[in-house]
Amino acid sequence: MAHFKRGEFSTCEAPLSERPNRVTTPEIMVQIHELILVNTRISAKSVSEHLGISREWVGSVIHADVDMQNLSVKWVPKCLEAYQNLQRFQTYE
Repeated sequence: MAHFKRGEFSTCEAPLSERPNRVTTPEIMVQIHELILVNTRISAKSVSEHLGISREWVGSVIHADVDMQNLSVKWVPKCLEAYQNLQRFQTYE
């Protein structure tokens, strides 16, 4: 609104000074998923150090895109049935 008050009516998009949006590429999702499959006890911090991306971004990719959760220090798919989660938990006690 302030731009219009100053007489600036350009509809061209000016480059933003904000940080860019993070784009989750299929390659990143595959790399994260493969690291978890190789070692299900790997931490999000280790994954982020290995791939050179932030730990927060790794966590959001794991939970939202790869659809896994951390259960008893192990990454497991969210779509497991309750009895499968219980069985996995009991094997590591």
